[in-house]
Amino acid sequence: MNKDLNTSVVGHGDFRQICVKREVAAPIQRVWDALTDDQQIKHWWAAGVIEPREGGRYHLGGMEDDNCNEDNSNEDAGPGLDGIIKVFVPPYVLEYTWHGEYPDAGIVRFDLMSLSANSTLVTLTQNVPAAHAVPAAAGWYEIVEHLQIYAETEAPVTKDPERFDKLQEQFVAVGLTG
Repeated sequence: MNKDLNTSVVGHGDFRQICVKREVAAPIQRVWDALTDDQQIKHWWAAGVIEPREGGRYHLGGMEDDNCNEDNSNEDAGPGLDGIIKVFVPPYVLEYTWHGEYPDAGIVRFDLMSLSANSTLVTLTQNVPAAHAVPAAAGWYEIVEHLQIYAETEAPVTKDPERFDKLQEQFVAVGLTG
């Protein structure tokens, strides 16, 4: 785990596990709602549809998103995702499938832990193909960063279009390549 970035990329062979940890100065319920309420997530990640239950849909990006391209991607949010919620334990665990390109590794998991009345530890993990480790780590770092900003301020997040590229460079520079 790189302590400055609170991010790790570990593993060998075909896959790497991405782990991003961040302490958020907000109550656990506010962080949970930001992750599971489609009226909130559009303010910090992307527009979509979330059916908050096991077996429910977790769809971000797509044709109902005005910023979405024809290939179901969103320049602000990366590729569109159409996942299924596998684990839903409010307000602690949200786990869903990412997309078909990662059939053996596409599970995204958010674990929330209340540290105090106004502090929540967010831990995100996902296994990805080794070749995608750095971009995935940079993308998840940025997404968790946006979650933190939104949960702490309850204001829409302004996205820096250069942030993702800067993060990838930073991750390579500190050796987070798995």
